[in-house]
Amino acid sequence: MSRRTMRSAVALGVVLAFGMATAAKTAEGSYWEWGWGTYGSKSALDVARYDWSLINFGNVSADERTVLRCNEILKINPQHKFVVRIWPIMGKGDCKENRHQATLFHYLYKEGVREKVLAETRRQLRLVIDGVRLPQSVVGSTFLEELPSHFTSSPFKSKWRPGDSLPWAIKRFEQEIAAELGEPFDMAKPEHRLWWGSKYAQVLGEIHRAMKEAGEGRLVIYWQATAFHTLDHDPEGAALCKPRIVPIHYRDIVKPGVCDGIFGYPNNDKVWNRQTRAIVEKIHCRFFSQLSTPPFMRIARFEQTVELTRWHDPGNLGTFLYMQGGRSSKAWNELPHVTEGRYWTIADHARKFAWDHKVGLDIVDRFLAPQTALDYQAENKRKGDFIHVWGQVRNPRDPSWYGGETDRAVLRSVKLTLTVPDGFVIPLENSAPPTVELGNIPAKRCLAADWWVRVSGDGTIPAGQAFRLTAVAGDSARSAVSCRELKSEIPSLRPHEISRSGDTWVEPGYRLSPFQPTVELTARKGEIVFPSLESGSRTVLYRHTLTPGTRLVIGPGYKAVLFSKPLVDHHNPGFAKQRNATGMGVFSKGYPVHRSPRVRVRPGAEYRFRVTGEMVDGAIFHALVMFTGKQGGKPARKEKSCFYNALRNNLKTVETTVVSPDFSAGNMWVQLFFYCHNKQGALHLKAFDFTAADIPDSGLDVTSRLEGVLPKLERPFTTWTYKDRSDPLPHGGAKLDIRFFNPAEAETEAIKEREGADDF
Repeated sequence: MSRRTMRSAVALGVVLAFGMATAAKTAEGSYWEWGWGTYGSKSALDVARYDWSLINFGNVSADERTVLRCNEILKINPQHKFVVRIWPIMGKGDCKENRHQATLFHYLYKEGVREKVLAETRRQLRLVIDGVRLPQSVVGSTFLEELPSHFTSSPFKSKWRPGDSLPWAIKRFEQEIAAELGEPFDMAKPEHRLWWGSKYAQVLGEIHRAMKEAGEGRLVIYWQATAFHTLDHDPEGAALCKPRIVPIHYRDIVKPGVCDGIFGYPNNDKVWNRQTRAIVEKIHCRFFSQLSTPPFMRIARFEQTVELTRWHDPGNLGTFLYMQGGRSSKAWNELPHVTEGRYWTIADHARKFAWDHKVGLDIVDRFLAPQTALDYQAENKRKGDFIHVWGQVRNPRDPSWYGGETDRAVLRSVKLTLTVPDGFVIPLENSAPPTVELGNIPAKRCLAADWWVRVSGDGTIPAGQAFRLTAVAGDSARSAVSCRELKSEIPSLRPHEISRSGDTWVEPGYRLSPFQPTVELTARKGEIVFPSLESGSRTVLYRHTLTPGTRLVIGPGYKAVLFSKPLVDHHNPGFAKQRNATGMGVFSKGYPVHRSPRVRVRPGAEYRFRVTGEMVDGAIFHALVMFTGKQGGKPARKEKSCFYNALRNNLKTVETTVVSPDFSAGNMWVQLFFYCHNKQGALHLKAFDFTAADIPDSGLDVTSRLEGVLPKLERPFTTWTYKDRSDPLPHGGAKLDIRFFNPAEAETEAIKEREGADDF
């Protein structure tokens, strides 16, 4: 036997042994090994309470930001698991139909693409494994999703007819394919379809091997879209050129040591049995599945699909919940709890499902324990002096975590206990007792207790001791805070993120000096209709709309001024990377030197575009404003040239007004592009901004739109409720920021800022 034959035999033995071990493990049972999962949610707790989640590269950044998010989730629930959706194809292709992502044939025929895709595949997986605090939490990966889409032109998705053009991804590499086949690719030839399938399986095999190696043997799952079948489902699919048949067998993809299983979709009994159960029973592989809240993604009622996913097969790893925000669609299979009267966000769905199916209830209770805080000033106190100590406890729960049941979100029989270090005493003749019974605290509400503590020692805190505040609710929820310093302050006048109408928060005022308050409301996303603030029986209402980027300042007294924040300016990260020691952005390489982030704009609106900078060494500056969107349902684009050679050798500011085209509302974007003509010289930019022009820099007086006067901030705290007539964002994130401030102090800060401001 030759050495090559021996090596092949050994390799075959290893593969067979691995395959037997894998089959044995599956036979023993991987049932619900992953458990209940989620496709994602804005809130870390909404993800952490589930057993596992997908890390959706392609939608989230493949960098340290995502790793930090994963570690935040693991801090809440160390038992949480991750499945990484690898997305290594972005920017590696040249077909606009696929947003310039690499396709199957880019991988095969475009120089360098194979190496780049494989390298990025390994990098993305190792980024997570090496970055998370618990590497064992990463249990598997999948290449893209809903294949063959995203990676091909899905040439067999619909019936092809003679005379039709070749699918775009095949047409792009028509010559290379013909050279390998020995003849032009013919969609009508079954052998050409089978050849396509062999190439598809070959490339996926290479990528899956890279994932298996980078993942150190972790599970790899093939995710095929439910709209497609394989030759397992229809053996004559290729021979008869039938549509929706991917010309492969699952065994071409799912192989020992390469790929461990498939994705299943419980659309209804028939689809599940044919596309998932039949394959799993045939090849005895692992699988995971998806539950979908939108009714248009199911041909069954939701609970029927839940029942299907719990199929007790040894290979059933678990299922994840895919959610979309919105109101009732009135469909026959709509979720029974989704009614017309409420907008359901992704977070709402995640919490309702988890409550109904008892997912992570202990994690929620533990994380949403009473929030405690101490406020006191003990510096420079002598023996016999008194210290006024405030203890605050807040209930962070709301009914959405408990199936919408208000009573369950209440913290009951709350007791607050203050423990003082040696050298300090709580004299009962002058103070409340160490333990104060506060009673029940409703959802999102706050209560406080105070003590008069006497200094009995030298006014210092012994080593290892502290002021300690402990909150106990009933027999379960407990939390505590300790402070080893001679002072502790509950911070006030901090910004608050608002997600929806009805959000409630507490504004601490333990040390606030009396002043006429002013509040700032800054819209993030979506239109905010009729925003209002309530405290007690007092309400202030703005009878108008805030658009993204606008900032409304109410107060002091009966006064309201509207400002417009720049939609994009020189503070974006891409510009910041080019700043030198003087703070000037220096661009000297290439013709296009900088492009801004893409931001939403309104159709037919005026915008003010300003740039401060100078050109050196004969450079010519040119800026381009690019609008993209839809017009008549079709993609549209319009650009405007600005500031050609307007900046010279001396630092100056140039300004122009740009009117956005009349594209469809809600689907319109703008992006700024800066150029150095002829690649000569350098552009030195100090600042730039792109701002709505209908509001002056000094603000627009909108007091006439105001109803009511801003209630006062009170000590020790004030409870506030925000309301509006707008839907929350689908993902449940913040749509508005609210910040109270002292106008006198704000004026001082504004003067300092103007003294050092850019030359605008």
